[in-house]
Amino acid sequence: MRKVLLKRRTERAASRRPDEEPPRTLKDFLKAAWPLVVPNAPFIDGWHIDAICDHLEAQSRGELPRLVINVPPGSTKSTSVGVMWPAWEWTFNPGAQWMFGSYALELSRRDGMRMRDLIQSDWYRGHWDNFGPGNVWGQGRFDNDQGGMRMATSVGAAATGYHAHRQVVDDPLKATDAHSLTALEAAKSWWFQTMASRLLPNATRTIIMQRLHDLDLAGIAIEQGYELLKLPMEYEPKHHCSTSIGWEDPRTEPAELLCEARWDQPEVDRRKKEFGPDAWAAQDQQDPVPAGGAVYRPEWLQQWWRVLPDLTTARVIMSWDCAFKDHDTSSFVVGQCWARIGADFYLLDQVRAHMNFVETCSAIEAMRRSWPQATTVLVEDKANGTAVVDVLKSRIPGLVLVEPEGGKIARAYATQPLFAAGNVWLPHSTIADWIGDWVLEHRRFPKGVNDDQVDAQTQALRYLTVNDITSWIDAMRHGGAPDYGAGNTAAGQRAVDTAGSVPPRCMGERAHGHGRCGPGRRRQPAAGRWQRAVAGPARQPVPWRLHRRQDVHPRATGRPAQVG
Repeated sequence: MRKVLLKRRTERAASRRPDEEPPRTLKDFLKAAWPLVVPNAPFIDGWHIDAICDHLEAQSRGELPRLVINVPPGSTKSTSVGVMWPAWEWTFNPGAQWMFGSYALELSRRDGMRMRDLIQSDWYRGHWDNFGPGNVWGQGRFDNDQGGMRMATSVGAAATGYHAHRQVVDDPLKATDAHSLTALEAAKSWWFQTMASRLLPNATRTIIMQRLHDLDLAGIAIEQGYELLKLPMEYEPKHHCSTSIGWEDPRTEPAELLCEARWDQPEVDRRKKEFGPDAWAAQDQQDPVPAGGAVYRPEWLQQWWRVLPDLTTARVIMSWDCAFKDHDTSSFVVGQCWARIGADFYLLDQVRAHMNFVETCSAIEAMRRSWPQATTVLVEDKANGTAVVDVLKSRIPGLVLVEPEGGKIARAYATQPLFAAGNVWLPHSTIADWIGDWVLEHRRFPKGVNDDQVDAQTQALRYLTVNDITSWIDAMRHGGAPDYGAGNTAAGQRAVDTAGSVPPRCMGERAHGHGRCGPGRRRQPAAGRWQRAVAGPARQPVPWRLHRRQDVHPRATGRPAQVG
């Protein structure tokens, strides 16, 4: 094979027309080589392709050692970065060694084969004869006789024995793995540990992908100082992009399209409808949180109080979400104070910090002194919550351990109707300087980096919403909202339905005062016994009671029925 390629190389060089000028820039190279690489589709030009090529050229010159490119799918990103760029650089730097990765090995190999076919074409060899084939000419790796190499790999794969001048990863994460912390962590450790040890001096690294999560590879790289080229489908002035090479987004009008020749307005509207808000935000707008919010919409989080409401008739509680350790990498400890006045709920105060066990106990006592009106202190029965209650129960009355079953998203959807109805009031930023982070975390939930403030909020509002502690525990157990009246959204009801409806179990001698029911055995319904009163449609969780002679659902009569 090598002899055949060398013979063809000589023939092409001899037949090359002297008046043909080879393309110099990457953009000119891409346009000229396009029919050879993508013969079944015409080349559609756009300023976004110029932007991508300009930044890749800057990397080849050593001006951008680290680069993140976020563009919508279908923007010729893989062809530009994985095929054209290395083939173009080999025209003047044939000794460059390249390593390309993706979430799937076949994708890396696909682009490698397309590059190999291009550099073997008559057009390419007729213009450039500065290198020949090397000893390896396979699908996963091929090299040239000037020391250049192109290797295909995938996220999680080892790269022992190889080093590169250029490392590129194209789509390190599948869209379906956006919620998988395992997949997010795998991509992070592979890029920043495994691949980081495979770099030659003055090497460049490039990440090109769609944004999927605050903790995806692009998000982490941007935090570490990577240059960002962000090209959303529709222009958002508040996210105007400019880079260190002097480039900036040329658009000026809100919602101005990226490339109308490729995606006109009807096509963009179709994509919005087909993708849905989450996928549209991630894949086309390069923002893992939709502009309208995920569970909590931004317009629901703009109802402020500036003067402390009268708490005379209010029911005031505290809600705490604890953590195991006080490391910067651990979860935050969050404590909130809430009040219910009629149908409205007021966030009064919040503490949020990395705390150890002793600091957590001290913070709970301090908030209790600041808000003596709080008659109940909810503590999530996770992390060190149990130990906290054991230590403080002799000093603080009203401590209640809460088992947060049912899933974070289902619990959030259960409180969504309160925000949508305008019943939740937040302290203004002039009163609470932390409220900006609180709002941002709620906007980004469930795709944000942290969710501790959301957990404390859902724990508090769900407790304040139900009529008594028993029905609230049932709601927490089944992961759906209790039926506290009109206002449950369809999304919230779906979360309830997903959780299912399970008949109550006998709680044993401790709850019932007898020993006839074994652990986990179901209690048979009977008049005057501990039975579940069925109300509403099937599969809808309904609060149930553990006490004799109060076995009628309170919503059916407006008050507990007296039996007997």
